[in-house]
Amino acid sequence: MLFKIPIIMTCVVLRKQLKDKINKTENLELLEEANRLLGIEVNNNVVFEFSDSQKERINNLLMQIKNGNFLSEIEANKEIDEWLENNLV
Repeated sequence: MLFKIPIIMTCVVLRKQLKDKINKTENLELLEEANRLLGIEVNNNVVFEFSDSQKERINNLLMQIKNGNFLSEIEANKEIDEWLENNLV
């Protein structure tokens, strides 16, 4: 319960700031975009449930990362480029 207090305070402050900005603006495009965004529901309480095999795969991947068994973005892109050069007709 103690962890929700800062979130609630942040929401209250943010809601007030948004109301103030909305009330002051004459920008129709901004208001339309805000209206569109507010129409999109966001659910931050989504809980993902993984199967035992998914959990095992995740743990294996985390161990690989911990052991340094991964490619940097540059290395991965280089390998992809090489594969594409060798495998595309």
